[in-house]
Amino acid sequence: SEVLKLLPAESLAKVVPSLVAVEALPGRVTIKPTTVVAFDDDRLAETANRAIRLVETLEALRERLMVIQNHIDTRAAQRRERQGYVLSVAAAIFLPLGFLTGLFGVNVAGMPGTSSPAAFTILSLGMVLVGAGLLWFFRSRDWL
Repeated sequence: SEVLKLLPAESLAKVVPSLVAVEALPGRVTIKPTTVVAFDDDRLAETANRAIRLVETLEALRERLMVIQNHIDTRAAQRRERQGYVLSVAAAIFLPLGFLTGLFGVNVAGMPGTSSPAAFTILSLGMVLVGAGLLWFFRSRDWL
């Protein structure tokens, strides 16, 4: 073609293989093969390589960020799980005590200890013992 006639001999050695490669890809090339010169071809190849490296770097960073996000999510879930666990243990200790308090708070004739002045002290000490017993039980099982 006319452009090939105008190029020096050393440029022709670079352009002809590029033209052959470009012509081997029919339908994919939107420019005419005769307008590609060796300098532009090298710059395009270098730019394409740089773009590929940048995309690979971005993908690697994206994967690292996903790993960090998963780690943060896991730690937050563990923290929530631990808080729920502590709340469950506290409820397991105080629910029986609340039941006993409600049971003995009923003013019904015939309740045991209503005639004894030491009944309140005995009930209070009993509840402290039940709480301490539950606390010991949970700690011995490594639940607390």
